[in-house]
Amino acid sequence: NSLIASENGASLIDASLQGLGRSTGNAMTEQLVYLLQRAGDWKDINALRILDIGDKYIKSLFTQCGTSSLDIISGHCGFHSSYMNIVLSLSEEYCVDPRLVIERLCRITKSEAPEMLLREICAKLSLNGSKLEHDQHSMFNSYFGSEQDSL
Repeated sequence: NSLIASENGASLIDASLQGLGRSTGNAMTEQLVYLLQRAGDWKDINALRILDIGDKYIKSLFTQCGTSSLDIISGHCGFHSSYMNIVLSLSEEYCVDPRLVIERLCRITKSEAPEMLLREICAKLSLNGSKLEHDQHSMFNSYFGSEQDSL
C-alpha cells in the first residue's frame, strides 16, 4: 500500500521502525526506504543510519523477534545468506560494518563470495574510515537467518 501511495503522489506515508507501531499493518521504515530508493525515490536518505536507529532503539524492545538489518540489506542487495558466516567473520576481523561489505560485494557479484575479494573489500572499507568499534559489532550477533547453518 505504501508503494502504491508513493507512486500516486502521496506526500506522507505512515511507517515505523521495525514495524513497531500502534497496531498491525505498519510498513517497516527500514524496508520501505530501500524499496523507494530502488524505485528511484528518497535517494538522499541514509538507509544505513535508519537501520542503525532501528537496531539500537527499537529491536532491543523485542525479546525473540524483530528484523535483522542484515536480512534487510541481504534482500535489498540480492545477497545469499550462505555467505553470511564469512562476511561476519571477516567484517569483525577488519572491524567494518558487514552491511557495507554486503553492499560492496553485491555491486561486483551476487553469485559468489570469494574470501580474497571479501578481504579486499574489508581492507578498503577499513582504510576509508568505515571502521566499527569492536562493541558495535555485537549488534550483528543476533542475525537469525540461519537456514544455511546445516550445510
